[in-house]
Amino acid sequence: MIIDDLREQIVEKSSQLWAEIQESSLFTNTKEKYETLSPFGQKASLAGGALVALLILLAIPITYYSSASNNIEQFEAKKNLIRDLFRLNHATSELPPLPLGISTGELVSRVQSKIDMAHLQAEQIKSIQASDQKLAGVSKNIVQAPVEVSLKSLNLSQIKDIGFDLQNIPNVKMLGMDIEAIEPQKASLHYFNVIFRLANFSLPPEPVAPAAKTGGKKK
Repeated sequence: MIIDDLREQIVEKSSQLWAEIQESSLFTNTKEKYETLSPFGQKASLAGGALVALLILLAIPITYYSSASNNIEQFEAKKNLIRDLFRLNHATSELPPLPLGISTGELVSRVQSKIDMAHLQAEQIKSIQASDQKLAGVSKNIVQAPVEVSLKSLNLSQIKDIGFDLQNIPNVKMLGMDIEAIEPQKASLHYFNVIFRLANFSLPPEPVAPAAKTGGKKK
């Protein structure tokens, strides 16, 4: 099928080219000069013309072949691109959902619940509040909800247990922890003031498209 189409295109192009040559003034002048040549000169001219015609006829399929090769290369490139896009779409669909964003107030409430479970004395809880100390180097497109937890007079076991509980709050990361010994000169006491720094990281919510207004006829 492809060979037949190529043959038809070659015949059509050749006919168009021959018609254009016959209509040109150069062909008319050449024909007049050819008729004035000797028999030997006419044979030589025919041979040269045949050679030129052969080159032209060979140039046509070569041009089509080159064009077909370029089209095949472009097709393969686009096919590979589409295949890569399908693979990327499949891989993206298998990614786990992004962590849910929570406000600073919600995070403070969750932290307060964990501290209540530690059964500390009221005087041991200095403060649980939002913090303005955001983690440096984080993209501006990431929403941070930092919280600072300041506790007093904890022993090492309490520090370990509370730190573990806070770090395991869903979608919350422990950014750091400051520990200060109470009366360092009395090492036998082993009590410390501790500041836990936590934060939730999330992407900003996607804007909700406005609902389409449905027009109704007034009665």
